[in-house]
Amino acid sequence: MLEFSAVTLVIMVIVAAAISALVTAKLYQHVWVLKAYDTAIRPDAPKGTDPFSVPHIRENFRNLLWITYSSVGGGFVVLYISLISIVARSSKTINRQRAALERANADLRGANEQLREAQEQLVQERMAPILNSAGEGICGLDLQGDIAFANPAAATLTGSRVEDLIGKPHHEILHPTKADGTPYGRDECPISAALREGASRQVDDEVFWKKDGTSFPVEYISTPIRQGGTIVGAVVTFEDITERKQGEKALRDSAMRFRSVTQSANDAIISADESDRIILWNRGAQTIFGYAEEDALGTPLTRLLAERFRSLDKIPMIGKTVELQGLRKDGSEFPLELSLATWTAEEGLFYTAIIRDITERKQAEAKLKEANTELHALQLQLIQAEKMESVGRLAAGVAHEVKNPLSIVLMGINYLADQLPTADGDARNVLQDMEHAVARADSVIRGLLDFSAASVLTLNAEDLSFVVKQSLLLVKHEIDRSHVKVVKELAEDLPAVKLDRAKIEQVFVNIFMNALHAMPGGGMLTVRTYAKRLTEAGHQVGSRKADHFRLGDTVVAAEVEDTGTGISADQLTKIFDPFFTTKPTGKGTGMGLAVTSKIVALHGGTIDIGNRKEGGVRATIMFKAQEKG
Repeated sequence: MLEFSAVTLVIMVIVAAAISALVTAKLYQHVWVLKAYDTAIRPDAPKGTDPFSVPHIRENFRNLLWITYSSVGGGFVVLYISLISIVARSSKTINRQRAALERANADLRGANEQLREAQEQLVQERMAPILNSAGEGICGLDLQGDIAFANPAAATLTGSRVEDLIGKPHHEILHPTKADGTPYGRDECPISAALREGASRQVDDEVFWKKDGTSFPVEYISTPIRQGGTIVGAVVTFEDITERKQGEKALRDSAMRFRSVTQSANDAIISADESDRIILWNRGAQTIFGYAEEDALGTPLTRLLAERFRSLDKIPMIGKTVELQGLRKDGSEFPLELSLATWTAEEGLFYTAIIRDITERKQAEAKLKEANTELHALQLQLIQAEKMESVGRLAAGVAHEVKNPLSIVLMGINYLADQLPTADGDARNVLQDMEHAVARADSVIRGLLDFSAASVLTLNAEDLSFVVKQSLLLVKHEIDRSHVKVVKELAEDLPAVKLDRAKIEQVFVNIFMNALHAMPGGGMLTVRTYAKRLTEAGHQVGSRKADHFRLGDTVVAAEVEDTGTGISADQLTKIFDPFFTTKPTGKGTGMGLAVTSKIVALHGGTIDIGNRKEGGVRATIMFKAQEKG
C-alpha cells in the first residue's frame, strides 16, 4: 500500500510540474506579445498606473500563476487522497477475493485428490479380478525397486504369500543370484536398469528363486511407469517357463539324436525345401557325392543327379524306391537308389531323400550275372565234355572196328594194283583214288584214337621259343609252297615250361597248317613268344577253382597271327568241336583243333582263337611258367 502511495505521489508531482511549466510558458509568451504591442502602439502611455501597462499585466500574471499552481496542487492532493481511498478499498476487496480463491483452490485440490483416489480405487477394483486371475506373476515396483503390488500368481510362483512380498526389494526376493549360484549384482539387473533408464526390458535366460531356495527358469518383461513424463515405478510380468525349457531341451536332444543318426549313417540323408534348396546334408552325403556340408547347403537338389534325370517329376517317386544315376562333385556318374518322402512345417513343404550308392551292388550283380553266364558255360562245357567222352569212347570203338576192314581193303587195292596190266590206266586211276580214300579214312581213325586216348604226357622243362622254331621247321615245305612270309618275334631267356614236346609240336603244326590254309593266295604269318605276370583278372584268370591261372602267376605265351580270311562269328563257338571244320569238303577232318585243345588242356594251359581287328585270326596259347628252385 505504501509503495503504491509513494509511486502515485511522485507521478502526480511530475504531472503537476509539467502542467505548471506549460502554463507558465504560455503566459510569458502572451506577456512578450503584449509588451511588443504596448511599445509599438502606445509608446506614450503612462507605465506605472496604467492597468494595461506591461508591468501591471506581468504582476497580474504572477498572481494568476500562483492561483493556478495552488489550484493544480490542491487538485492533485485531493486526487491523491481519493486514489488512496479507492486503492485501500480495492485492496481489501482483493484480499477477501484472494482468500476466497485460496479456499476454493484448497477445496478443489481436496476434490481432485478424492477424485484421484476414487479413480485409483475404481481402477484397482476393476483391475484386481484381471490381475488376480492372470496366470503370469505381476509385481508393481516403486522407484526404490521395492514391491508395491503383487498378484496371487506372483506369490504362487515364488512360493510366498502376497503380504510377504509387499514392501520387499524385488532383486533380493526374486533373483539375488544367477542359476549357478554366483552373486547377481543389482546394477546388472535389467529390472533395475528399466527403473533407471526408463526402457522396457525382456529377458528369457534367467531364473527366479522361490522362498524354499529352489529356482525356476523364467521369462519376464519389465516396463517403467510414467506420470507426466516422470518415471514413478515399474511393472514386472513373469512366468515359469520350465515346461518350455524342458520342451526345448527335448527338442534339442531329439535334434541331436536325429543328427547323430543321420551323421552316422552310411547312406546320404538329404532334406530340401519346396524350391529344391538343400537344408540338411549328412556325412554320408559328403562321402557319396564329394561335397562338404557348407558347399552343399542352399544349392539345388537336382544337381546331384545326372543331367538326363533332373527333369523327372518328384511326385510319382514319393514313398517309393527308385534307381537313378547320380553325379559326383568330380563329374563322374554312379548308380544310386533313392527313397523320397515329404513332411510339412509352418514354412511349407519339405522333402527328405535317403540315397544309397549301389555301385558295389551293381558290380556284384554284374559279377553274379557273369558268374551265372560262366556257370552256364561250364555246364555246357561239362555237357560237351560228357558228350566228348561219349564220342571218344564211341570213336575208339568205331576206329578199332573200322581200322581192320580198312586194312583188308588196302591190301586188296595193293593186290589188284599188282594184277592189273600196266596199260590199263583207267583201272589204275580208280585203284589210286581208292587208296587215297582209305588213307584219308585211316587219318580220321588215327585222329579219333588220339582224341579218345587217355594220353600219358612225358613232361620236361622246355623253352617254348625253341619248340616253336622246331615246329616251324616241320611245316617249312608247306610254308614255302604257300608263298607266306613268316615273321618271328621269339623272346629269349623265357622261363621254362613243363611240356610234352612232341605233343606241343603237334599243336603248333596244326595251328600253322590252319593258318596256311586260310591264306591260299599268300600272306604273312607272325609268330611271337613272351612271358608276363598276371596283374588283372580276366578270361581264365582269377581266384575261382575253374580258372587256369591266378593273379600274380607268371605265364609263357605264344601268339600265332595270320592275314587270312578270318572265321565267322557263328563258327567261332564251334571250332573246337570234333568233326567241325571251316575247310571245304575233303580238305579237313574236323579233328585238328579238337585234339589241339585237348593236348593244351592236358598241359594245364589255355588256347584262345579269335579274329583280329586288322583281319585274319590270332591264336594265343598260354602255359604257366615253371617255378624256380
